[in-house]
Amino acid sequence: MGKLKTLTKLKLIGILGVFLLMKFQYNWTTENALYSAAAVVVLYYVLKNWKWFKKTFFSGSKEPSRHIPDSVKKEVLGRQGGTCAMCGESKFLQYHHKKKFSEGGTNDAQNIVALCPNHHSLAHAQHAEVNYKRSI
Repeated sequence: MGKLKTLTKLKLIGILGVFLLMKFQYNWTTENALYSAAAVVVLYYVLKNWKWFKKTFFSGSKEPSRHIPDSVKKEVLGRQGGTCAMCGESKFLQYHHKKKFSEGGTNDAQNIVALCPNHHSLAHAQHAEVNYKRSI
């Protein structure tokens, strides 16, 4: 069937919902009433959560995500011995992109360091290359 445009998919969902409602309104039994109610609930949910629904089911492009995979987090923590790349603190570590994500930085372990909150703030405030002495 190929990839349909978002608007076409939306029309198909709407037509299906209307079809289900019309079909069951003329042959009203308990079972059909349940199907009809389910169709209304599905349509309500889709419309209420349209942004999420559209992004999840109709997104043709896979945009890069800022989310750092758990496997990368484990690799970074292992490389750094579970401590901040600048001071050695081991509590409340946060993950930081060496090359900013907005400037094309990736979520690869080579571009990610774990920093304590103080040094994470410092790294963003300086807008410059920070000396990650404990990061290999």
